[in-house]
Amino acid sequence: MPKLYPLIKINCVVMQGINTDELNDFVELTRYQSNLAVRFIEYMPFSDNKWNEKKYFPYQEMLKIIKQKYNLENIYFDDKNDTTKWYRVKDNSYQGKFGFITSMSEHFCSTCNRIRITADGQLKVS
Repeated sequence: MPKLYPLIKINCVVMQGINTDELNDFVELTRYQSNLAVRFIEYMPFSDNKWNEKKYFPYQEMLKIIKQKYNLENIYFDDKNDTTKWYRVKDNSYQGKFGFITSMSEHFCSTCNRIRITADGQLKVS
């Protein structure tokens, strides 16, 4: 499968009891949109984010919910810097992709070369 370079990326931090019921709604956005990538990010502790372990929802649980509705296939890329586990719905009308950033359940922090910007413009480098 050729690389899909999306023009639009939607990042969704998934939190137990907050938005786990919206996972399939986000997957549905990938229908008919080849330029769309949805990334589900595991909630992780940062200073100032009011970390609460009860909000943590691992990607394996997200994937289980999505697989109840959709037939999926993994998408593999030769990009050693990509931190996302990519999937797509096995149906030609689903043209976009979605994936999981598994920062808590499958740590990759030592190889990550990214910085993050918060909604209020603050840089997060670790």
